[in-house]
Amino acid sequence: MATLFKEKFQKSKFATISSSDDFSASRVFKGKQRLPHSLQRGAQSAWFDKTKIEEDKITKLEGKFFYVPIKKSNFVSMMDTYLSDRSNMSPQAYAQISASFFGKMSSMGNDDLVGIMAEDGAPPTASYSPSPRTGISPYTTTITDTSTLSTGATWSFAGGNGEYYQNEFTSSHQVHFILSASVSSSTVTGSGISNERGKINTASYSNLFDGEGSGLGMSLLKMKALGDGEITDSNKFFFTETKEFLIFPHGLSGSVGSSSLKHATLAQNVVGSSLITVYHSGSSPNFGLENAKSGSHLFLSEDLRVTASHGWYAANGSSTVYQVPDVSNLYAAKRFNGNSGSV
Repeated sequence: MATLFKEKFQKSKFATISSSDDFSASRVFKGKQRLPHSLQRGAQSAWFDKTKIEEDKITKLEGKFFYVPIKKSNFVSMMDTYLSDRSNMSPQAYAQISASFFGKMSSMGNDDLVGIMAEDGAPPTASYSPSPRTGISPYTTTITDTSTLSTGATWSFAGGNGEYYQNEFTSSHQVHFILSASVSSSTVTGSGISNERGKINTASYSNLFDGEGSGLGMSLLKMKALGDGEITDSNKFFFTETKEFLIFPHGLSGSVGSSSLKHATLAQNVVGSSLITVYHSGSSPNFGLENAKSGSHLFLSEDLRVTASHGWYAANGSSTVYQVPDVSNLYAAKRFNGNSGSV
């Protein structure tokens, strides 16, 4: 058996690795969006330029080890750019290093292929931070990708009503939500995105509001972070996170209800607390006493974009308190759940 480079990589010409029957059992070809994190965003990304590679010939062996082909002329150009851009290198050092480095390739033709070696690393973790997650139609949310070790993502709205893709890591993009009596859709904008159209789901909850429209719009947006690994690697290929978005009908603008309520995290502390102004759809809050799902969502801003805190709320002078429970990060806002008590 041939000796391996770093006990991992084959010491063979790229043409052999990419076409020989000796490697056919474990060989697969990959698109450039599946290049490992180390090349795209990690330690090797400082000098690697994927626009210069032969992207139709990227080879992967044993489900882990990459051999990325690049013409000698492009490789020299790529490395020369990297070396010449290093501010801590003197002209003399640059001349010496480049002459030694490129001299070893002098016997190769400009179109001969050099194989760049890399391997899959740890899988990604998926997380994203959208702001805002609630608002009156139309509104735009900015989605910031906070995933680690991610090299791309797919995004899908619940119910199969639209999916869009990022074939490389994209730090942020925007989703524009629209909801009215006749329109229910979202438009996605940002760099690196394909299939830019998606639709949101609408649901007619029983928490009524003043104004026109068909009901409160709700959408679940699922992110699948792409990174190193294969689908068969114990599901390491996809890591997911799902979050809810709320879209209140356009007719609410200018007619959002507000209330002055006392609030505290613990029910027994409500009476001694100060009044705060909270906003809600409808002229008065629905405490969810008949149906927990009908309880009003509470906000600290009239545009319904800043959510109120969980805890207990009461009208001034009242001994009856109503609960707004804490909820998981899945949910966009907190709402009354029908629990009440006396203090």
